Amino acid sequence: MSYELGDRVRLRTATPFQDVNETAFDPDVVTFQVQSPGDITVSYVYNTNAEVTKLATGDYACDVDVETAGTWEYYVKGETSGGENRGADQGRFLVNRKRT
Repeated sequence: MSYELGDRVRLRTATPFQDVNETAFDPDVVTFQVQSPGDITVSYVYNTNAEVTKLATGDYACDVDVETAGTWEYYVKGETSGGENRGADQGRFLVNRKRT
């Protein structure tokens, strides 16, 4: 996908976090790591940063304002205190440069 400078981009996991029985669950900690084209990485954590919201059981989103043109990458990880149920997802998107 591609976006324009100044857009707010909503990042989500491809599927909700699931346990070994494929039942959606909420990890203890959900972290989105977002890397801008300048290799600056910012972490957003559910219940710590307002940018991360819970949409449904196991389904989370992170809203990021993009101010730099180029390829952005993100990694989202769910962790539990015991480590038995974890999940991760990653992706990338393009922010177009201003043409005028």
